[in-house]
Amino acid sequence: MLGQWLGRVLKVVLALAGVVFTLSLLVVGLLVAAAFILLSLLRGRKPALRWQTVRQGGASLWRQAPGAQPAAAQRGEAGDVVDVEAREVPASHQAIRLD
Repeated sequence: MLGQWLGRVLKVVLALAGVVFTLSLLVVGLLVAAAFILLSLLRGRKPALRWQTVRQGGASLWRQAPGAQPAAAQRGEAGDVVDVEAREVPASHQAIRLD
């Protein structure tokens, strides 16, 4: 009986601690936003306040535009690899001079 009572009290205390933590994060976020707005006003700039939402589903964001070419077609075929001749860099160019 005492164990059940302590368990319920612990659940309530932890739930209240979670609510306090969440609200404190919200207050900190609002204070940071207010500080940025105040800073921009002090610098003479109008703060750009806008609410942006994504109106499309996740799959439609990755669809290709009509008539667009795939990236592989734009940069050439995979068999069009061109090798370059490697060369040694002289030692005098490797040192960074701070003069």
